[in-house]
Amino acid sequence: LLGSYVQTTLFIFFMRTLPKKFPEEWERSIFRIPVPVFNVLMVVCFLASASNVWGMLRNSDMKTILLNCAVMAIGVVFSLVWYNSGKVTPSVSWEGA
Repeated sequence: LLGSYVQTTLFIFFMRTLPKKFPEEWERSIFRIPVPVFNVLMVVCFLASASNVWGMLRNSDMKTILLNCAVMAIGVVFSLVWYNSGKVTPSVSWEGA
């Protein structure tokens, strides 16, 4: 569970860059909101998610924390090896098609 909370927190942290990375798609989206409002929402969501991670860390024993860290490390190594193997190919977005 700790890994899932960390993953969600990182996802929220990096999601805040979507309007800058994809400005045309952002403007066409039916879910578009003003960028300052989006940024405030992302900060609030990030803080809430980070508080979940902090609470989970405070209430877990060292064995659980280390096991979660090991599983996350294995996942990162597996993802990097798989990505660098060339078997991962980006596909065309359904919105652009």
